[in-house]
Amino acid sequence: MNDLSTQLRPLFDFPPSRNGKELIELRALTHGVLPKATGENLQCFVEEMRVNGVDAWNQLTCSKDIFLVGDEPDYETGRTFGLWHLPEVIGDRFISRLLNVPKGTCIMMQNATQIVFGILSCPEIGTSRKRKIICTDGEFPAVIHTLHNYNRRFEQCSKAVRSEVCYEIEVVEMGSGSFDVEKLMESIDEQTCLVIFSHVGFVRGERVTDEAMCLISEKCKQHGALLAIDGYHSIGSHPTDVSLLGVDLYFGGLLKEGCGSVGNCYLYIREGLELTPTLSGWFGDRQPFAFLQEPEPHSEVRRRFLTGTVPVTCFYHGLEGLKIILRHGLQDVSRDILSKVELIVEKCIAGGVSVLSPTDKKRMSAMIVLEIKEAEKFRDFLDEEHGILVDSRRNRYIRLAPHIYNSFDEVHLVAEVIVEAAKSGLYLQRTLAQKAGPVT
Repeated sequence: MNDLSTQLRPLFDFPPSRNGKELIELRALTHGVLPKATGENLQCFVEEMRVNGVDAWNQLTCSKDIFLVGDEPDYETGRTFGLWHLPEVIGDRFISRLLNVPKGTCIMMQNATQIVFGILSCPEIGTSRKRKIICTDGEFPAVIHTLHNYNRRFEQCSKAVRSEVCYEIEVVEMGSGSFDVEKLMESIDEQTCLVIFSHVGFVRGERVTDEAMCLISEKCKQHGALLAIDGYHSIGSHPTDVSLLGVDLYFGGLLKEGCGSVGNCYLYIREGLELTPTLSGWFGDRQPFAFLQEPEPHSEVRRRFLTGTVPVTCFYHGLEGLKIILRHGLQDVSRDILSKVELIVEKCIAGGVSVLSPTDKKRMSAMIVLEIKEAEKFRDFLDEEHGILVDSRRNRYIRLAPHIYNSFDEVHLVAEVIVEAAKSGLYLQRTLAQKAGPVT
């Protein structure tokens, strides 16, 4: 097995060593390691603004090559664009390749909450008799909180008004078990307007298979419901062909396994799907610089989802990781990451460690979830004694995600340390360290 870390590790900027020992960073599921070129890219933004100022919004001259993957045809490399155009340029050059969808269908946005709120605000999503939204109990708060918060806007309205504008939210209980395709499909009926769930669940790290996705898509079509997928954790798990899955809307971000940073989310809208979000701003207007008194939806559906001035600086520190992934091929990246996941999972099972994430290769993702007693102490033990950086949840789960910059030697070591620590229980004697904040 070819270890991609041999070629790619030197491209990433790791935390400084501790006590002469290099740290092993395994928290791509929270925030991937940033590539070294990220700092240079940010400096290019500063230079762009120094040289061009406001005119950079119309045409970039100092930093336009940052927004090339590196293998584009000549007609694309010669394209003229400014900061104003970046949400679409990145959607066409980067995200359409990531999802294998046509150009013109993807747009960059700030976060998943904004995306979900925008989708819910579209009058085309439901009718007065078709207001049911189906999700699972394993959705990230950016999705499930937004579903509930959307309805809360109308709490003071009359019952008659609420029946017209609020959605009925049906949460399909999956618990800590596998994704139950049949159970989800049973809930889809003539009242369903939208089905939304994660491609890779953040609780168990389970990837919904292509076969399951197609079955759900077909059931949605039969009942006139739209299918929206949260793909935030899917980068690196498996090459994704959204067009073949029959998905209407697909969104995610580059913060985690994409090795980007905040403010770099994306939305795909199926070709021909006409949506007019009311959560839209002047950047989503047909003639934004006409400064009209009444809004006029942009001719491109994807552009309508933009709100206020786009924080374009985010794009300068968000793309380098995805650029590396695309250059080396989604198939090879996925094969490399999943081989490392399999190695850790197999060793943990053999060593008696409880593995909550899938052991079936078809449903594995880049994320591993282990059930560990006093998980926070376990996390601190790995960090302070071995320089292994992982994530913990609810003091019950350890989560980790090997990536293309982790070597197989590191992965072997990590698996051995986890098994030995879990067996010995020495970590339980520790006093839990006081943390500066809640982020892990």
